Amino acid sequence: MKKYNSIDIIKFIMAFAVIAAHTHPLEQNENELYSLVIRMAVPIFFLASGFFLAMKIQNAKDNNEDYIGQIKSYLIKIVKMYVIWSIIYFPLAIYGYILDGTSFPYAILLYIRGFFFIGEHYNSWPLWYLLSTIYALVFILLCYKKKISLKKIVFIGLCISIISFSLDSLATYNGQLPNLLLLLQKIVKYSISNGRILQGCIYIPLGIYIYIYIYIYSHAELRDFLKLKII
Repeated sequence: MKKYNSIDIIKFIMAFAVIAAHTHPLEQNENELYSLVIRMAVPIFFLASGFFLAMKIQNAKDNNEDYIGQIKSYLIKIVKMYVIWSIIYFPLAIYGYILDGTSFPYAILLYIRGFFFIGEHYNSWPLWYLLSTIYALVFILLCYKKKISLKKIVFIGLCISIISFSLDSLATYNGQLPNLLLLLQKIVKYSISNGRILQGCIYIPLGIYIYIYIYIYSHAELRDFLKLKII
């Protein structure tokens, strides 16, 4: 299987961007370029996840193996990571509820909501990335099982991303809203908090598409057979 060391280098650099996003080491000197680089970090990690998943899928196809199994295997791996890290962060979640003076029954409801729909609790904000990846992989797995083409998967993911960014904007909007949008804003805030949880549904399929594009165009016989069209 071919290695892409340049992607690993970019991921290494973007890891510092993620740290910077949460710690603001250059808060007094931040500008538009700095903010743009910081905002690119999470999408790049999602794209890289999709890219390397596509390598496994294509390698399985080339060897007549179960490529659906590759997606399931990766999904199980991410679920295990999410559960393990949630257990590690659980004491912090309890501490956060104590600080807020939350009652025990309400704390249970908040934890369930955070675990399944938001991916974060007190001081455990990075876990949303894993939960978003889980939802994206479930989405991709269902599409592959339904024999939906990759182009359509990316298109559906794009539609989901529009919903995601719209929910983000709605959740953070502080101005006057019509009653219907105000009700929707409350539903979003008290359920998924914002649209961030859906972001993996566009970037991971797009990462898969990028790899397939490179794979096809690096194999002349396959490229000619498809007449320069991507599946």
